[in-house]
Amino acid sequence: MNYFKTAFFFLGLALSACSSTVQLKKTTAPEHVEKIVATQKEFREILNDFPLKSTPLIDTTNFEKKQTGTKFNAAEIELLQLEKIYPNILKEGYETYPSYKLELSDGYYTLILTIYRGEHELDAILINYSKDEQLISHKVIAYDEVAEGWSQIQSRIEGHTITKLDIFYGEEKQVETTQFHINQLGEINPIKTIFSSDLRPEQVIELGQIYTDTIEYLSYDDNGDYFLLFGKKNGNNVSLIYNWEWNDSYNFASGDRLKITWKMDSIYIAGEGEMLDFSEKAISAAKIITDN
Repeated sequence: MNYFKTAFFFLGLALSACSSTVQLKKTTAPEHVEKIVATQKEFREILNDFPLKSTPLIDTTNFEKKQTGTKFNAAEIELLQLEKIYPNILKEGYETYPSYKLELSDGYYTLILTIYRGEHELDAILINYSKDEQLISHKVIAYDEVAEGWSQIQSRIEGHTITKLDIFYGEEKQVETTQFHINQLGEINPIKTIFSSDLRPEQVIELGQIYTDTIEYLSYDDNGDYFLLFGKKNGNNVSLIYNWEWNDSYNFASGDRLKITWKMDSIYIAGEGEMLDFSEKAISAAKIITDN
């Protein structure tokens, strides 16, 4: 009988211990979760890690420049959505640091980060985020590599224009220049650098160069975002944007022969975040008077 009492006594102790262990897990788990959540930064807090710079500026980020910011952890990298750009960014060898921020618009955030892709390559990447903290667009604006030392990227940022220099150090230094425009939506689009025109179909047109041509006048159209002059040149339909102050000297009749001066110039397309584009702009026009 004493044997059974002793057995039940130890069995009761064992069940009590198990119950205490389960209860301990239930009470400590929520506290552990709360501590993890408390250590994570919000997106707006991460913005404070980036010092503000103004444009124009030239970004020449390279291995010789020391990092002054604190390396981002996995949670911060996830918050910045960097895996969408660098799928391997959480793997060993990658390190990510804040570089600086720009105030290009009230409609989006612009952050520049430095990303080490192993021991031999690094990027400075410009990223635009919407006000609801979603990634809009990105562009590598600086690059350096120390494995062979043959290539580098540098960029000049002025206003909403990025001028990117891809530099190759071979037997001779080669530099390829491309330009990009950041529109009001934060989208990054390439800027054309080679132009053509129906006014001179056989010729490469230079941006801003003033040309003089003769056309046959057809009509005006003042109903769009830009005022247009329509005409014909060697049988081809042509159109030019004009913005001259109206007077009777510009009151042409269909079929009049005109001498026009014009240039290829920048315009902004409404309704698309004011995307940068280029078009022929008339500077002046005059009717050609012939003696009968």
